[in-house]
Amino acid sequence: MKRLRYILIALLTIVSFHISAQCDYYYTVSVSTSGYNTDAAYAQEYVFVDDASGIIMDINTTGSFTPTNSGVYRIYAVNYLLPAPAALSVGNLWTGV
Repeated sequence: MKRLRYILIALLTIVSFHISAQCDYYYTVSVSTSGYNTDAAYAQEYVFVDDASGIIMDINTTGSFTPTNSGVYRIYAVNYLLPAPAALSVGNLWTGV
């Protein structure tokens, strides 16, 4: 039941908060969200994904990212019940999350 709850929360969050933008490699991109679960049992993170490959490039709690190459990227806001899913790691495919 706990796993199902995480999946439902993650799917709702992912659908609600994603941004796609063309990035120039020397600019920082910053996003923020509100209305997510702030209970101590939950984590709020931002996931920076290369749009072409679907690979997770970076994960943080600030929502600020500086791409190392020009390209198209997506930033997802993910709010999940702890612990973090193993698939949510830099280098993994976003589709695996």
